[in-house]
Amino acid sequence: MIYKKQQEINLLLSQIHTISIQGKNNTNNQADFKRYKMLGDLVKKLIESTSYFTSPTVSTSTPLINDFVTPKVRLRIVIFKGDKLLLVHKKNSDRGWALPGGWAALGLSIGENTTAKAYHETGIDAQPIRLLGVKDVSKHDYKPVNLEQAYKIFMEAEIKHEPKDYTEQHREVKFVTLEDARELSLSPTETLFEDIEMAFDSKNDADFEPFFD
Repeated sequence: MIYKKQQEINLLLSQIHTISIQGKNNTNNQADFKRYKMLGDLVKKLIESTSYFTSPTVSTSTPLINDFVTPKVRLRIVIFKGDKLLLVHKKNSDRGWALPGGWAALGLSIGENTTAKAYHETGIDAQPIRLLGVKDVSKHDYKPVNLEQAYKIFMEAEIKHEPKDYTEQHREVKFVTLEDARELSLSPTETLFEDIEMAFDSKNDADFEPFFD
């Protein structure tokens, strides 16, 4: 579990930051307000003084909204063509191969997000079929991208229409077998090999049921 400890630290800092926000919003005592503000300032100093969070590949942003902080939603889409699974890779990126997807957009349902993300990442006009599962990112070995807790939703979709040419300046697209996937460098922030195995399990099991942490 290479990134598990980092995930635990992320979650602790985010929880402390949330306590600071809630405390400032719900106290009428000036002394308590200053204490909660100090707590939030200490979290920011911890972020700035920790070498991991000063890495240029990791966002040091913290949720600064004056409200209750809740997990964000990330989406990954499982699309098969025959017996092969679709993976994408952004060119000029060291992130590696991944299931298509990304952060869920405001104003769209999870089904609408699935269609939109599939088209944006692959050029495929896709029809959402079913929910495969939901993961709490902090409970798995994904490489952290920021301090915010996130839920990763896995949706299966089928191809309605394919582009004539998958070649795009900013991406590569390929369909792979499970054995092919073993040989690929996967994006540790986006897709674990266990996610690939789950996708094939869902295809091969007529009684596959949605999972969650």
